[in-house]
Order: sequence, then C-alpha cells, then structure tokens
Amino acid sequence: MLLVSAVTGFPPLLAASVYLARTPLRPVAFAATCPLGRTIRFVAIALTPRLVGY
Repeated sequence: MLLVSAVTGFPPLLAASVYLARTPLRPVAFAATCPLGRTIRFVAIALTPRLVGY
C-alpha cells in the first residue's frame, strides 16, 4: 500500500504514512519504500516528455 501510494499519489502518501506507522511494518522497510516509490514517480514524470516525442 505504501509503495502504491508513493508512486501514484492515491491514497495520499501522508495519509498512508500515518496509517502504516501504526501497523507492525518494520521501520527499515518503511524508510526504504517511501524514497523508492517517490523516485519511481519522479523519474516517470521526468521521462514523460521524451516518451511522447518532445
């Protein structure tokens, strides 16, 4: 859920983070998943103009 939220923005990452902070998710997994998802999202956004031909 956290990775999907970080990549797509739905549900908002802040809401997912608050929810998942109260679950038994390991802190290392939590700390690795957020930046990974955001990196995927921003790389996709940066590459979009090239993919559509601009």
